Amino acid sequence: VAQSVVKGVTVNLSEIGICSVDVHILVSAGNVISQVAKAVQSAVKTAVDAAVGIEVAAVNVFVAGMAVR
Repeated sequence: VAQSVVKGVTVNLSEIGICSVDVHILVSAGNVISQVAKAVQSAVKTAVDAAVGIEVAAVNVFVAGMAVR
C-alpha cells in the first residue's frame, strides 16, 4: 500500500487502484462542523477523481480543532 502525507492529508492507495484519503482540518469558529466536514469530503472526492481518475473508497475528515480569529 502506497502512502503520501502532505500538511494533514494522508492518501492510501491499494494495490488494485482504489484510494482512501484522511484529511485533518481546523474549522473556523461560527461554522457548523458537520457541514464543513461533508463539504470537504465531497470536494476531495471530486478533486481526486477529476485529477487522476482513481476511485475514492473513502474520505475521512478529522476535525483537529477550532480556529478562532
